Amino acid sequence: MSTPTAPPPADRPSQPVTPFAFARDLMGFPAKYWWVLLIAGILGLAAAIVVLVWPGRTLLLLTVVAGFWLIFYAAMLLVSAIVGPGEGSDRLLRALLGLLAGIAGGLILARPGSGLLAVALAFGIYLIAAGLIAFAAAAMIPEGRGWNIFRGVLDVAAGVVAVVYPNISLLALATLLWIWLILTGSFQIVIAFRLRQVRKGLSPS
Repeated sequence: MSTPTAPPPADRPSQPVTPFAFARDLMGFPAKYWWVLLIAGILGLAAAIVVLVWPGRTLLLLTVVAGFWLIFYAAMLLVSAIVGPGEGSDRLLRALLGLLAGIAGGLILARPGSGLLAVALAFGIYLIAAGLIAFAAAAMIPEGRGWNIFRGVLDVAAGVVAVVYPNISLLALATLLWIWLILTGSFQIVIAFRLRQVRKGLSPS
């Protein structure tokens, strides 16, 4: 009597993993929650547009945009670390990044009049830490390794610019924040639609 063969687990990729492959659960979000990343990406692009077109960019504007975006991103990462799938190390990286984003956002919003240097340092230190965490994720998680490396290089480069140049101007910081929001928001929107395709592929016929 032959033993029935169990179907392959649903979370195993059917194709070999490549450095720029999209994992089933990108950034810790199950495919059914693809719309969360879509909203996050849209908000990121909206914040970038505000920074770009607002007449007379002010320190208060940059403080509010950077602070609230970091806190929103922190909440999203912490929720994914708690309820999303993944191994313990993956969840720990998400939780760590979420805590760093929340602390940076809270520090920026707590003292909005503390000056341009304080905002640049808080934002820059967060970006460097986020980049290092992305590199750690690339080393531990085969799926999406290329994207994690790309994100790590982008975050570390932007963070170094913000931290190394203490006399950074308001215009330069606004430009740096705008570019980072555009790239991050666009990346999240792309991931969201890829997750939507994954969800459709997993839906029972």
